[in-house]
Parts: sequence; C-alpha cells; structure tokens
Amino acid sequence: MTLIMMIAATWGIMSCSDHRLTLKPGGKRDTDASTKYVIVSCPDGSALISYTGLGRAGYSDVSEWMRDVLRGKIRTVGETLLDLREQASRELGRESQRHDVPHYFTIGAFVHGRPWAATITNEQSASPSAKKTILTEFHLDAFEVCGSDLTIKGSGEYAIRPEDRKRLDALSKKTLRNPSSLMKILAETNKRAAESVHDLAHTISPSSTVVFMPPSGLDISIKRYGATDGEPAPEVSHILSGIDLGLTTKEFLKGSLTDEIATQAVKPKRRR
Repeated sequence: MTLIMMIAATWGIMSCSDHRLTLKPGGKRDTDASTKYVIVSCPDGSALISYTGLGRAGYSDVSEWMRDVLRGKIRTVGETLLDLREQASRELGRESQRHDVPHYFTIGAFVHGRPWAATITNEQSASPSAKKTILTEFHLDAFEVCGSDLTIKGSGEYAIRPEDRKRLDALSKKTLRNPSSLMKILAETNKRAAESVHDLAHTISPSSTVVFMPPSGLDISIKRYGATDGEPAPEVSHILSGIDLGLTTKEFLKGSLTDEIATQAVKPKRRR
C-alpha cells in the first residue's frame, strides 16, 4: 500500500510517491526504500508512471518488473501503455485478485508536446456507488489534459488532510514558476499524511521521491525528501528509447558495467 500524488498539467508532470511496502496479510512494514515510479522516454514524448497496490512482482519491486518487460524495444507512449496493460494482466492480475488488493498505474505524459493523464487498473465498478470488483484483466483510460489534473491514489489517500488536498488542487491550476517549491509541498503533504492519526497512516513512509518532468521530457528533476540515515536510496528508474538506464547506472556506479550488462539493458525479460 502507498500514497501516490500526481499532477498532469500544461506546465509539466509532477509525481510524489512514498517508499513503503507492507506485507499482506497483516500490513507489517517490509521496507521504506521502494522505488514506485518509472520514466519512459519515447520517440513521440515521455511518460511518468507511478503505481499503488502490489509492491512486488515475484521477488522484485514492480518498478523493476516494469523496466524488465518494457526495455528492449522502442515504442510510442501509446504503445508503451498498451503493452504495460497487457503485461500487467498476465503477471499482476491474479496476484492482485488473490490478495484482494486493486492495482493502479497512474500516468502523466506528454505526446507531441500535449499533456495527457491515464490510469491502468484492474479495479472496476458498474457505477460510482456500486461495490468495486478486482479483475485479473487491466484496463486503460486516458484523456488529454486541458489545464490540469490532480490524481491521488493508494491507501494513504484517506490520510491526507482535506485542507492539503484543497491546496494541491489550487496549486495545480496555477502557472508553475518554481518547480522546487511545489515538489517540497508535495513531499510535506506526504509526510503529514504518514504522521497523522489516521488508521491507514502506517501504510505510508514519511520519506518520498518527487519527480518533475517538463513538457520537453528533458531536464527531469528527481528529489528525495525525508530519508533517514542508512535508508537505501531508491534506484534510477528510467527507460530511454528501450534502454534500461536503471540497470546500467547501478552497475556503472558500482564500477562493474560490462558489455554483458549493457546487452541485458536492452534485452527484455519476464514477458508473458
């Protein structure tokens, strides 16, 4: 479980994700160092994808699984989302249903310079008031953003104070002049939710990662807030034209980047 806040607007895409994974059943904390986003750079634009629901696919974080299945092929933004939906249905659907945990991918993207917002989920209801059902199949909903769109997902959504939600909605509609200021506000909102007395506050880590992607898809800012000493840093999580930069960067920093690793970075795995 988690807390994801994403703003898609004409001025850019900004996402804040906490780092906590909890175990099912019971809700015991597993780690506060999980990366919950992937950036995908495509020929026609870029997408910032965050998620809530299942934290792991097999033994790896869902963000690592996403990079595994999406790398190795250059796709458009639309093709990437359609492929992610198909792969999630095959790999995550039954596990999500078995644990009674709906899974959501929240996406902000720029396609040919125009902002889009999308969700890929296996939760469905016949009407807003009807009981929601968790399916094995995922579905994709997307729309072009006119102005701005604020999406908040995860169990931690209910721990956000109403005044914080109202403030974020108002700020998302304003012209962005200082990305760092809004990034900090999102991180502070996450921290307040995690430290609140709400029953679900324990599902959120006080620390978070905030990503800002401008319309160009270049000069992406990634900032980590509130991490404690000794807490492992989240991994680089970026697919660039089919290349898994997360894998190559990790090995490069360890001084162990080889031709074999470089080949693996463009070779998909775990596809079904």
